[in-house]
Amino acid sequence: MSTGDGARIDQRIYELPDSALRPPDLVDAPPGVHNLPAPDSRVFEGREGALAELAGPAPPGGGPAARTLYGLAGVGKSTLALRYAHAHLEEHSLTWWIAAADVTAGLAALTHRLNPASAVPVGAEQAAQWAVSWLQGHHGWLLVFDNVEDVDGLRLLLGQLTTGRILVTTRRDLGPHAPSEPLHLDVLDRAVSVRVLSGITGRQDAAELDAAGSLAAELGDLPLALQQAGAYIVQTRSTIAGYLERLNRDPARMYDSAPEGGDPARTIARVWRHTLEAIEQRNPHAGFFLRMLAHFGPDDLPRHVLTPAMDDPADVDEMLALLAGYSLVDLTDTTVGMHRLLQAVLRGSPEPVPVVIAAPQERPAGRRWWRPWRRRRAAGVRVHLVPEAMTAGSLLERAQAGLETHDPADWPAWRALVPHAEALMAHCSPEHHYVHRELTFRMGGYLALHGLDARALPFAEASLKAAETVLGPHHLRLVDPLNSLAIVCRNLGRYDRADQLISRALTVAEAADDVEQLAALGNLATTYRSLGRSEEALPLAEKVLEISRRMPGQKGLLVQSVCLSNLALTYQKLGMSEKSLELAEQALALSRRISGKAAHPTTLTNLNNLAIAYREMERHEDAARVLRQWLEISEEIFEPDHPTVSITLSNLATIYRDLGRIEEALPLVRRAAEASARTAGADHPTTLTNLHNLAVMHLSAGNGDEAVRIALGALRASAARFGPDHRMTRKLLSLFVHATATAEADQGQGGGQPAAGPAPG
Repeated sequence: MSTGDGARIDQRIYELPDSALRPPDLVDAPPGVHNLPAPDSRVFEGREGALAELAGPAPPGGGPAARTLYGLAGVGKSTLALRYAHAHLEEHSLTWWIAAADVTAGLAALTHRLNPASAVPVGAEQAAQWAVSWLQGHHGWLLVFDNVEDVDGLRLLLGQLTTGRILVTTRRDLGPHAPSEPLHLDVLDRAVSVRVLSGITGRQDAAELDAAGSLAAELGDLPLALQQAGAYIVQTRSTIAGYLERLNRDPARMYDSAPEGGDPARTIARVWRHTLEAIEQRNPHAGFFLRMLAHFGPDDLPRHVLTPAMDDPADVDEMLALLAGYSLVDLTDTTVGMHRLLQAVLRGSPEPVPVVIAAPQERPAGRRWWRPWRRRRAAGVRVHLVPEAMTAGSLLERAQAGLETHDPADWPAWRALVPHAEALMAHCSPEHHYVHRELTFRMGGYLALHGLDARALPFAEASLKAAETVLGPHHLRLVDPLNSLAIVCRNLGRYDRADQLISRALTVAEAADDVEQLAALGNLATTYRSLGRSEEALPLAEKVLEISRRMPGQKGLLVQSVCLSNLALTYQKLGMSEKSLELAEQALALSRRISGKAAHPTTLTNLNNLAIAYREMERHEDAARVLRQWLEISEEIFEPDHPTVSITLSNLATIYRDLGRIEEALPLVRRAAEASARTAGADHPTTLTNLHNLAVMHLSAGNGDEAVRIALGALRASAARFGPDHRMTRKLLSLFVHATATAEADQGQGGGQPAAGPAPG
């Protein structure tokens, strides 16, 4: 209607039949009426338990049997709801599917279906209210509200409906605020994922089933991703292995590719893009935070790592709550997790920005013993980095800054960080490690310390590359990463590479001033000894001692004590036992003069080296006496289960064995193995070494069967952690073969006496 001069008045008269908008209680639903879409896949596996739970009885006390299915986008909530609705059509007087984005339209469509004459003259709001009244007056119906976002509005509606069954699907984990009893839907089991892929593609041969397992792992067993992959394979007449190869080569394209005839809006990338848009409307920083999380490992990121990510820790908690509320992360009191496929999609379109990495600062005035590398300033390096990845690396670097690699108390924290540092290493360009050089260097050191040389290698390589790029090829600070990489390469059997690295480290160190050479040459001497090249270590160790004697004060004397002890070890490796013993005694006397009666780590080190010198000279009683002193002093410094204590116990047990005191040796080495297993784990190199020694002790005691049992357990643990070709695994295999032969020989002789021949060392 309009008014004013020249207004046109349009008058229409509708003649409505008597049946238009009849009272709801007078309208019955036609048998089997529903508006369900067709199932979205012919293959449906692994949800039998969830289907049974949805079909459970109505809650006691009246009210609708209402359930809320929630979970990550793509996990199959709508598919499960649709399967349930189709399977139970005959049990319901009416089954109605409503897209929760427009509940009013969905209810109005129900009104139109039950009363077609209302289709033209009745507004949507009025039609929706009529549908609510109809539902209130009838029993046995099923409503499905799919992909709910406005939970508060839906809760008001559900409060009016008490006579039927209601099923809600949503991405949001609402906890106690869910509109009905929640049921979390997780990803599929791996075996089920393989059945889904083979069922869709029809590929059943062994090679393709193996490839299906690998593809399912890559897709994180997410149902939508499995369906998308299977349909693509069928459409393109390709193989599962071929799809996996394409996925690894171009993941962004494959995650966003719908097969011919498929719904482009239902690719995994686009489904998650919609979720990301929804959360960014609630918090504009959520997108960056989520993409930053995508650069960590998928499981069990310690929450404290994220605390510095925002100015206020409360903001971090609220951000995580928002992401968990949309099922984008798995959140516990202490950890955060994210589906690996979601991470891959979020990392799919990086936008690097230019960054200039500054070189180290000059040495501060008046600090003669400042770290030597700080004296050489290199030009800044311009790189292009992904901001989210750079933030993730900075958070990890900050988290590990206060941890000590050799302190067992810090090892659980290190273990929690390792998979996330490895994920960052795998997903980021090498340039990112130029920024986080300390993280890369120290993480490689931790892994190498625990015998995980293959996993330490990429960190050691990246650490050296970063130092070369930022500092230049001749900077003294290159000595540490060169040393570390040389030791890792040596442990992996790459001897030529280790030689090249150590020779280069020596060239760099010798170009520095004497004072600057102290730490670098000392580390080089240690590396040469560990590589079995003590002849080359000797002149370096002697030069380091000479330099240390020019250092002033008590600290200088302590450093001199360490240098004497290290030189003693070098002489011992060269078979110069008398000279080694002389220097070891001097080192111990000097450290005791400095520390007095107080326990000091340097004194313990010197005691241990003196015991080694005594043992090499076959002065076993003296060696045992010194190690007992070590154990007494260590009680003031270390916990009883400290790995260093367990190593000394094992060494003392070995000396007792050399003295023929097996009965005293056995409880010591058993205690050593148990202590290191509690502190470092059953598969730590120290524990495996202790178990090796324990098995040898049992062989010496004539307990061949017990030696076989211990050697076999240690062998299995080493093979599982390090692989069959690791030096520790080979050493334990040799012991196991020897122990088995000894036990069989004992049985052939009637038992009781050890067979001749030494156990492998």
